[in-house]
Amino acid sequence: MRLLLEESPPAVTLRPILEAIGGGAHCVSEIAGRLGQPATSLARPLARLQELDLVTRETPFGEAERSSKRSLYKLSDPLMRFWFRVVAPRRSLLIQATREARLGLFDEALPWLAGSAWEDLCRQAVPRLTSRLGRTAFGPASRYWHGAGPEWDVVAESQGRETLLVGEAKWWSGETSEADVGRAVERLLGRGVPPVERRGAARARVQYALFVPRLPRPRPRHLPGDVHLIDAADVLTAD
Repeated sequence: MRLLLEESPPAVTLRPILEAIGGGAHCVSEIAGRLGQPATSLARPLARLQELDLVTRETPFGEAERSSKRSLYKLSDPLMRFWFRVVAPRRSLLIQATREARLGLFDEALPWLAGSAWEDLCRQAVPRLTSRLGRTAFGPASRYWHGAGPEWDVVAESQGRETLLVGEAKWWSGETSEADVGRAVERLLGRGVPPVERRGAARARVQYALFVPRLPRPRPRHLPGDVHLIDAADVLTAD
């Protein structure tokens, strides 16, 4: 509330939109439905929240941001995601709950909270991971989705457009086994290639990447396909 009040003019009227997005409504129609407002009335409020860097608008990889009709909105800051996902809907309960009950709610939400932040970090790191991605320099990465079809966490194109990077950001809180990595790689390869528009030589090659917090030791050496394994140390130290 303080952040919204400090804006000029005050932006407290935008809080219900933050609550709707934080509660799981990510497309305009869902947000409008929760607020009981027409979708056409949300264009300016959502643009304001993006200007304040409180909300991020995502479009599928390969689509123009301005003209895409398949946009999704999410809270930009992980702490705000935690607040609106866990705390805001349960404030009365949390005041009365025991410490164990509060920690239980936190533990229940942690995999989703950590996983969403991990995906963001992985996409942001892609242009700086040249040395870990076969010496290929890639541009900015985005997600790709279409309707009820499969989703890809990381999609990017090389600077020369000759290679498409397709990746998955997998979050595990515990130790990672070689079998875990093998199964994740099989799922990634089995999902195929997102049907994005590609030109010329870009049709020639697809490169895969699996992002995990930590890799088993020793590092797996034999993986099917052209798959690169990236761990948190690679992501956080990429330059």
